[in-house]
Amino acid sequence: MSPEPASRVGLIQALGAMPEKRTNCHKHGNQGIGLVCIHAAIAIDSGETAGFFVGDNSDLARPDAWCAACEHRLALEGWSEEWFKDADFKILCAACWDLAKERLSVNAANGT
Repeated sequence: MSPEPASRVGLIQALGAMPEKRTNCHKHGNQGIGLVCIHAAIAIDSGETAGFFVGDNSDLARPDAWCAACEHRLALEGWSEEWFKDADFKILCAACWDLAKERLSVNAANGT
């Protein structure tokens, strides 16, 4: 039976089948990966003010990251598999993750 991909453990186990946990990004080529919540992933291109909060895990090229709404829920309820599933984390290459951090952190800092 394969692991439930909605959980972080299940997703990391599924990624374990990927050599060196890397992806071939159409913009940046062969890169390590990081996970970001769906809201942060969408905000990269939309320019929405989403915020950018970073976890302390280091089993990927970049730590998990999430938006202000996910951070608020995390602060209220604590970490859970349900929180992770609802955040609907997406895989980004390390360079796209860095871009997300730059764009969303600037937006959060400027209040835009």
